[in-house]
Amino acid sequence: MAIRSSCKGEKSIKVEEFIQYIRDNKETTLLVIACSGSKRQDHECRDFPLGNNITTLTKLFPTLSEPLNEFRNCSKDHHPEALTSSSQAFPAFFRYSGYFYRQILLETWKKIEIEQWHLLILSAYFGFLYYSEPIPLYNLSMFKLHPECKRKLTLILQSYLNEMSEIKRVIFFTSKTYCNPFRGIFNSLNFKRLVLKDIANNEIMGPYGSTFYTYTGKLLSCILTGNYQEIEEIDEIQLNSV
Repeated sequence: MAIRSSCKGEKSIKVEEFIQYIRDNKETTLLVIACSGSKRQDHECRDFPLGNNITTLTKLFPTLSEPLNEFRNCSKDHHPEALTSSSQAFPAFFRYSGYFYRQILLETWKKIEIEQWHLLILSAYFGFLYYSEPIPLYNLSMFKLHPECKRKLTLILQSYLNEMSEIKRVIFFTSKTYCNPFRGIFNSLNFKRLVLKDIANNEIMGPYGSTFYTYTGKLLSCILTGNYQEIEEIDEIQLNSV
């Protein structure tokens, strides 16, 4: 297996080398992952210890309060039916239950905070989230998000990058739909989207992106733990420009 960038001048490297490269450069790399259409219902979250590892993006970065609030007010105004008002808030990494999130153990998520990884969850309703940020149940995809709200997403990310000036590259572990709001906006930074290729050089997605998110979840787990796990179905990984 190899990882190959579509950018000129970059060499093909093995998956384990890519994992090690990200780990070696974690202080200057922001990883962006997508939310999940599948979510645990409140009754499935009852046993989660709410007192542990709970924080919010605005608590970590107060300067993000204004752009985050503007986005969330926008999504609330344009999509009032998306939120389940009676739902209790639980940490995002536990609330989300899709293919990506199933590949990562709960203990592995804690490494984000312990080892100070730069990682954000991109949510169609909440904008950006810290991994343990409590969220209620909602139903909204990026495809259905109002264009006005999509434009506000770039302001949140720009504020984050202004705060974290050491970030030199941003890698999206997402579909094209979740990258589109940022296309052509941040030309000064190295913005890439992870693309998986099979032996026939076809992009791996699967129904509703299920295969893509399963494999990218495994890759993120490997990155966070430092334990290389071969994924035989992937022939190559490309980093395509957003």
